[in-house]
Amino acid sequence: MVNGDAAATATNILMHKSLFQLGFADYLIEMACQIAMTALFYDLLKPAGRSVSLLAAFLGFAGCVIKTFSRLFFIAPLFILGGGHYLRVFSAEQLQALALLFLKVNDHGAAIALVFFGFYALLTGYLIVRSNLPASHSGRAVDIGRFGLDELPVPTARIPSVPLHCSPRHPRGSIANAVAPCVRRERTTMEGAGQRGMKVGAQAIFIQRFA
Repeated sequence: MVNGDAAATATNILMHKSLFQLGFADYLIEMACQIAMTALFYDLLKPAGRSVSLLAAFLGFAGCVIKTFSRLFFIAPLFILGGGHYLRVFSAEQLQALALLFLKVNDHGAAIALVFFGFYALLTGYLIVRSNLPASHSGRAVDIGRFGLDELPVPTARIPSVPLHCSPRHPRGSIANAVAPCVRRERTTMEGAGQRGMKVGAQAIFIQRFA
């Protein structure tokens, strides 16, 4: 996109159609990931405040809808400049100007979505800071290797809020080294904890890592 130059922008789009289509596909993947992340954070953080978590999820999903809709204006110039017979009533200059206009609408739509994402990020951050409750709900050690968190290098001094029922011997090291004796001791108990136990353990570790 060449700002203020519709002809150069149209030429670039037509010369790199595949790259332009790939960019549109990347935008769709981005929004799919954003929707999944919003849903996961809602489920993870609702124990810290269901109403606030629901409001954050609503703002996040609203931003996703607005941004996804704006991406339709991103791909539209490819059809406008494609040379369909029904577009022959417009001159080449008019089609180029229209294509540039749609790209600008796409940019403004994405900017509006960022406002929603900004409030979503603030509320999510508030919930993350507040979410220290689940550590007291779990009386069992959790096999954190299932979450891919067993190699996070964090000081064990920051782990005691997660009840491990043992004292880590390593003053600093990976979480796996800190909780390995506990996991071996309570593996049979963990099977009965099920999905709730694993979710609570992952949330507590997430908070300890990023709070």
